[in-house]
Amino acid sequence: MAIVTPSLNQGAFIEKTIRSVLLQGYPELEYIIMDGGSTDGSVGIIRKYEKWLKHWQSTPDKGQSNAINKGFARAEGDILAWLNSDDCYCPDALSQVAKSAGNLRNISAVVGASRQLDSIYAKTSFVLPARLTRQDIAPWYFGANQIAQPSCFMMAWAVKKAGPLREDLHYVFDYEYWLRLLDIASFVRLEACLAEITVHSGIKPLLSPGKSFAELIRVMFEAGHMEIACSILESIWERKTKLEQILYKLRQFLPHSIYGTVAHLLRRLRWL
Repeated sequence: MAIVTPSLNQGAFIEKTIRSVLLQGYPELEYIIMDGGSTDGSVGIIRKYEKWLKHWQSTPDKGQSNAINKGFARAEGDILAWLNSDDCYCPDALSQVAKSAGNLRNISAVVGASRQLDSIYAKTSFVLPARLTRQDIAPWYFGANQIAQPSCFMMAWAVKKAGPLREDLHYVFDYEYWLRLLDIASFVRLEACLAEITVHSGIKPLLSPGKSFAELIRVMFEAGHMEIACSILESIWERKTKLEQILYKLRQFLPHSIYGTVAHLLRRLRWL
């Protein structure tokens, strides 16, 4: 099994990530860290563990998907996954995946649950899709069957057949890849918590919710899920209309400085 961690200036999280992989105790584990040229002390942390790594480097790249593709190119394991440098694996996760994979030639991925630790709203939730067909996961974070990326482990033969992650995508390249893999073979659902996801203010979908949403809709259209995309767009438009009605009423009695802050927050919520 091979795990790739792409990273850039995640010194506050990366050591926990590395330890969660290495302490799995999984035999013949290939762990590859692709750092994009961090300047926050990440490199010093990685060096502490370099004798247990198959490979690591810290050089500028073309983005997260590019770093993962370069890591996968160095991997030789039968099962592949990537773990972002602000997430971590639960104990014994890799062994559970290996046991569930069974005949590797009949499936393209194993998908388990993830525990989502939201540091912004101080809450914990679990993500585990009930169904794993292409149509079921198509609505993505607007549906009930979203795949938690750290808990998805892909068969190397299927990855080779699907080709690399799309490097022109920056927010939903994982979603687009799952759709491609499901065209090759089915996914196996594992009812076990395999990973912990850290939700913090620096994650890309929260920094640029509008761009993330636009990229999602674009991929839905490209993948042939136009009806789902249109349904989501209609829902967003209805939400926007109601929001503007609320803001119009608030403007009547809120001081201008407070109204501006409230309006900014509410307009961000329409993407969630």
